[in-house]
Amino acid sequence: MDRKPDRERATAFELLAGRLALMRELAASLEQVQTAIVRSNLAGITGHIALQRELCQAVRQLETEAPQWSSTKLSAVRIPRAPLPAPEDAASGLARHRWNAVAKELIEVEIRVGQLNLVYGALVRRARRTVDIFNRALACSANTYAPPKRDPAISQPKFGEISHV
Repeated sequence: MDRKPDRERATAFELLAGRLALMRELAASLEQVQTAIVRSNLAGITGHIALQRELCQAVRQLETEAPQWSSTKLSAVRIPRAPLPAPEDAASGLARHRWNAVAKELIEVEIRVGQLNLVYGALVRRARRTVDIFNRALACSANTYAPPKRDPAISQPKFGEISHV
């Protein structure tokens, strides 16, 4: 009995489940960074950007580990709202059901990540506009008032000193 199809099926399921886990983490990070942006928490924003970069790199790494699975089979974004096909040689109805359940959840999570990305981008653009407004206000008001002339603490006498010696 050849176990190669079983191993391939298990590997494909692990890759699908791994992508789902990474996308869940990415969605959670995108949700949390929104609060950091609204609160202008630079440390929080920076931390989430680093985490998101690591997660995206892990997703890319996962895709390179499975060259036989095209990105359209592992990514639900390219097949919106359509279940990913289960392997045709799935041994049992239970395996097919598990595959379909994970694939359906992956589709939902990837759509959610896409929506969160749009909200994240809008918040960043809004924060940028706010900073630009403050910069323009400061630049315009900086020349409104002339700085006061500095008077020395000890003023020089306006008449010459006369020596009585």
